[in-house]
Amino acid sequence: MRLRIEHATTYTYARPVTLHRHRLVLRPREGHDLRVERMHLQLAPAHQVDWIRDVFGNSIALVDWLEPSITLRIVNDVVVERLAPFPARTLHTPWSVPFPPRYDPLESAIVGIYMEPTYSVDEPAVRAWLSEASTGKPRDAEGTMLALCRRVFSTVRYRRRMEKGVQTPAETLTAGSGSCRDMATLLMEAARLSGVAARFASGYLHGRASMAGGGVDACLGRGLPAHTRVARLRPDNR
Repeated sequence: MRLRIEHATTYTYARPVTLHRHRLVLRPREGHDLRVERMHLQLAPAHQVDWIRDVFGNSIALVDWLEPSITLRIVNDVVVERLAPFPARTLHTPWSVPFPPRYDPLESAIVGIYMEPTYSVDEPAVRAWLSEASTGKPRDAEGTMLALCRRVFSTVRYRRRMEKGVQTPAETLTAGSGSCRDMATLLMEAARLSGVAARFASGYLHGRASMAGGGVDACLGRGLPAHTRVARLRPDNR
């Protein structure tokens, strides 16, 4: 299957402005099930682009603007090919991961980074919310994380927000509502405080939302020994 994604951003200003360097993270990550067939980046005003890779392996475009302008326009036109998925694998008992998980010592340096809370000030509020969970928690890590996803969904009412950035976990818990990126942030912090490595991610998912023009999702990547899972945070994600 081939999918074409066009993402356009335009800013207009009352008078010419001098633009500083922009860091664009627009190229989808390739893998065993996804390949970038074509990508065309249209930028205005006049500019110079340098492509680099960050420490996570993402392709980053560093853009230096060469002249003042009253308009900034960034259009990314990309065609990706979705490849046939690997054969389904049934996780038998040997694949079960106990909770809390134990990570391979060779991975501990990297995993440790994704276990440190980002919002340390909010840690008491998140821990208090976690402690309110009912008894009878799953004994495996995967089941525990699925239960945590359901709890975020039942606690936080989806609310589309146009403001820049994310709410802190404590703000989301106090408001009882938030966008998908706010839910992902809360889930990330809760997973980390539970001893599970997690990181924030965003991307496009092909489905009802993307065909309606709203296909950007905030996601949470949870790394468990032997396998990784991604939680999709959308109002229809049950």
